[in-house]
Amino acid sequence: MADAKTDSDGCVQEWHSRHLERGLYRIVFDSDGYFAELGTASAYPEIVVLFRMEDESRLFQVQVTLSPFSYSTYFGTTDSK
Repeated sequence: MADAKTDSDGCVQEWHSRHLERGLYRIVFDSDGYFAELGTASAYPEIVVLFRMEDESRLFQVQVTLSPFSYSTYFGTTDSK
C-alpha cells in the first residue's frame, strides 16, 4: 500500500491522516537498514507486524521498540473511547 520513513520521533507523519478499513494489515520495518546507518549489525534484518483493524472509527498506533538483538511491539488505541 505504501512506503515511508520514520521521522526523528520515530513516527510516519503522512500516515496520521490515512484511513484504514477493517481487515488484516502488515507493516514491515527495515531494521537492517536502520542499524546499518548507525554502523551496527542487527540480528533481525526486518520486523514484520501483522495486526487486525477491527474498529475503523477509532485511531490506533503501532509501536516497535528495538535494539540490535531484540524487539517488542505494541498495538493500541490513541483515543479515549
